[in-house]
Amino acid sequence: MDVPPPTAAAANAGGDVVKDEFRTADGEVKYGRDAEELIRPERNTLLVSFSDLERFNQELATTIQEEYYRYTCIY
Repeated sequence: MDVPPPTAAAANAGGDVVKDEFRTADGEVKYGRDAEELIRPERNTLLVSFSDLERFNQELATTIQEEYYRYTCIY
């Protein structure tokens, strides 16, 4: 799967998806606070539930399952 480089427009659209799609049982935005933290230069990772990822983009979830070794770092 080829993943295009991120753009500002894509990042903004992604933020809207987070606000619209992923909510807790009581209606709060599930990843909102953590996503807002990505503005800080020392933050560059957003942890999400794999089940949320599967519901959002099944193709991406399958690619991660099949090719996870390509995306892991060994220290």
